[in-house]
Amino acid sequence: MTAAIRRLGVVLALWLVLTLAACGAGDSTTVPTHASTRPKPVVHVPNGPAPQRLVVEDIREGSGPAVKAGDEIEIQFFDVNMRNHARFESDWQGDGVVWRVGEVNLSKGFEGGIKGMRIGGRRKLIIPSRLAYGTGPLLYVVDLLAIK
Repeated sequence: MTAAIRRLGVVLALWLVLTLAACGAGDSTTVPTHASTRPKPVVHVPNGPAPQRLVVEDIREGSGPAVKAGDEIEIQFFDVNMRNHARFESDWQGDGVVWRVGEVNLSKGFEGGIKGMRIGGRRKLIIPSRLAYGTGPLLYVVDLLAIK
């Protein structure tokens, strides 16, 4: 009888740990899948001259609240310099990157391009050089993992 009670106690403790882990901490909203399990995007650099304005294209729309100034967000991104087709600061491994919109030194094009995204969304941004640190034009594919 004592062994059965111990087994029941272990099962209940494990259930409690898993339940609390599933709930998470704080009031953040997150994508249901772990960042490292999300497929890396295939990026095609368009031919021809780069656009002079910011291009924002939703590849997959998310749900829930939209990103706005002041939000702390977690994203994964893949980027390509459209001049030489080289990657320069991609983050597509691990848990993503956390930024506060409007408080970090992001390019104007990147920041403008992620506003309005919803959790779980994937967005392609084509950022003209004047809005991209002067190094562009840049092409980003961004997944919004969380608004914290």
